[in-house]
Amino acid sequence: MACPYAKDDKRICIIGAGPAGVSAMYHFAQMANFPEMVCYDKQGRWGGMWNYTWRTGTDKYGEPCFNAMYKRLQINSPKEVLEFPDYSYREHFGRRVPSYLYRGEMLDYMEGRWTDNSRCDLRQFIRFGTAVRHVAFDDESGNFKVTVNDLEKGSYHEETFTHVIVAVGLYNHPCLPEFPGIDSFEGRVLHARDFRDDFEFRNQKVLVIGNAMSGQDIAFHIMKGGGQKVYLGYKNVPSPYKWPETIVEKGPISCFNRRRVQFADGSSDEIDSVVFCTGYNSIYPFMENRLRITCKSTLYLKDVYKGCLYMPQGDNRLFYVGAVRGLVGLSLIDCLAAWTARYINEQTLEKQVSEDEMRAYVDKWMTKAMGIREHADIVTYQCELMADLAKSSGYGMQYTLSLPLFLEWIKHRNDDAWTYRDHQFTSMYTGD
Repeated sequence: MACPYAKDDKRICIIGAGPAGVSAMYHFAQMANFPEMVCYDKQGRWGGMWNYTWRTGTDKYGEPCFNAMYKRLQINSPKEVLEFPDYSYREHFGRRVPSYLYRGEMLDYMEGRWTDNSRCDLRQFIRFGTAVRHVAFDDESGNFKVTVNDLEKGSYHEETFTHVIVAVGLYNHPCLPEFPGIDSFEGRVLHARDFRDDFEFRNQKVLVIGNAMSGQDIAFHIMKGGGQKVYLGYKNVPSPYKWPETIVEKGPISCFNRRRVQFADGSSDEIDSVVFCTGYNSIYPFMENRLRITCKSTLYLKDVYKGCLYMPQGDNRLFYVGAVRGLVGLSLIDCLAAWTARYINEQTLEKQVSEDEMRAYVDKWMTKAMGIREHADIVTYQCELMADLAKSSGYGMQYTLSLPLFLEWIKHRNDDAWTYRDHQFTSMYTGD
């Protein structure tokens, strides 16, 4: 089904057809009329990082392979806190399903919303196999010049847009800290982005560097796949979780010497592989320097109004959707995408907001985020942010009802990080 374009001069560039980019298209398409939009994605299908591939390093075009999903991956928060208010799991699956879905099931659910619940076929707006090479803002015309590369044809061309939505996510450029002697290590070294199958580490002693969500999950996968032992090295503080005997938190790492790793507590052991679960750097190399977010991704970003509108340059027509970190994931992304679409289509409360008011808003949320470390405080903060976005855009207030479920999930993880996925939650919308 074709969608009705609004008869105005807006033309929207959306970079990335993952959850953030497609959610923005979805919310545009739900409006009676909306601007022309074009979405670019290097992959051959939508879904972004939720697509699994056996490839690591580079794809078939020689482009960096950003897919970080691995076999048998389950979501690490219950699906009930990620349920779309306008498209339930019951509606999609036709039955009650477990709270902790596998990657493919979660992607299938998102695709169901994007297709079955959309007013039109969103794929018509996506140019697959196309990389955005450069985005610049023309001060004279007030428009963005976007250079794109058709990867199949090898051709380049430039297009003009009035607005740009950067929706490439956070998990693109691995952070790999240096350790003394790591270059002499005789085993395998990889980043979590290239982790694909836990069976590769059967009968091995593995050092996982980083004890946040990805480090914990990969440690469990290695042991479930037949690993001998996992050491969790961390930089700052130990996790609050109870671990099985085969997973040992060891704290800071001093150095490597061939097969042996030395820890700051004086202990050491020989290991077979090292997996860096040390996060990602938020880098946007295709953006003109003055249009880039340069600060480290945190709960709230400097110079970004409502968590997505980039204030320093671009005449309030440049948006970064999904650039903030946190625990509420897809829910916050959906709220940010909805606010962005409505703001561009002049359907939010912020029709006339001064720069001083915008900066006061940013300062308020950055101040609130300072010092937040505990998971319960993070989800509370981000539920408050979603409520603020929903109040302005008229969409997403239901998401804030998930706070009690988040807090219960955190308690389950703290009680037993090995078995927390055995719990079942109830949908806020259908009661399943």
